[in-house]
Amino acid sequence: MLKLVQQTVFCPTVRLPIGFPLTGKQLGKAYFIALLYLIGGTIAGLLLVMGIVYGLVSAAQLLVLRPEPWAHKLTSILLGALLPFVNEQTFLAVSTAVTFLSGFAAQLFYLNGVLRKRGTSIARVVALNLDSLRGSSRAGTLWALTWRVMVAIGIWLTAALLLSLILSHPEQPTVELVKKVSGGNLVTLFLIMAVAAPLVEEVIFRGFLFQALRASFSTGRVASWLGGGRFSDVAAVLTSALMFALQHLQFHPVIILILFLMGAFLAEMYRRTGTLWTPIAFHAFNNALTVLVIANRI
Repeated sequence: MLKLVQQTVFCPTVRLPIGFPLTGKQLGKAYFIALLYLIGGTIAGLLLVMGIVYGLVSAAQLLVLRPEPWAHKLTSILLGALLPFVNEQTFLAVSTAVTFLSGFAAQLFYLNGVLRKRGTSIARVVALNLDSLRGSSRAGTLWALTWRVMVAIGIWLTAALLLSLILSHPEQPTVELVKKVSGGNLVTLFLIMAVAAPLVEEVIFRGFLFQALRASFSTGRVASWLGGGRFSDVAAVLTSALMFALQHLQFHPVIILILFLMGAFLAEMYRRTGTLWTPIAFHAFNNALTVLVIANRI
């Protein structure tokens, strides 16, 4: 195990190539339009949920006045479909899930289209594969991924323990929000925090943002400011980590510090392993632990 730790921490093999196809103005334009797609997709998802509820209510109101037996049966079915939406927490949970998925799907749809015009795809650009860890067998590839994630978990838990002895911080507001949205349903909470959030955040902040910053910082005038590009990776790690921390909109200084360290740790893990699945797996594990903590308080 010590040898694996040494290979991961002290003698890493940098496998993530610098080659993001969008930099400079092209990158800024693509991300701005992608943001519009995200907003539009989110609004479309909300309108969809509201439209379904309105349609069910309107249909039930029309059918309840009809004397035919089939109309009464259909009315009962419609009212049964509406019943979950009567609960505020259930309606909030459904609305959040639909708008989250529709907004993110719209954003990825646009960005994938942009990348396809350049002869590539999202999965290839962000290394959403295990090519860098490919072994002689599937078991070998899985083990190469697993031990790296295990080493990362050990390092982070040790660092978190040391931080907890030095600093005390309040519970993150987003955790409280997710608890409310899930309605205390642990399955829903797990799917949101330990499945959806890690995948989405890693694709956005590590796959796109970190990779784009690396490419932008390694060429042109910025590269000359960063020692001829020698420190472009460091700058990309720190910048993407800062943006990751700030986007959570939690401005307690200790929480910002912890989120910043987490973002930097995930970016470095991504850089050293060459696959986005390592930070995704680590992020999912970390959030799953949070779900377990919340479960003990419900």
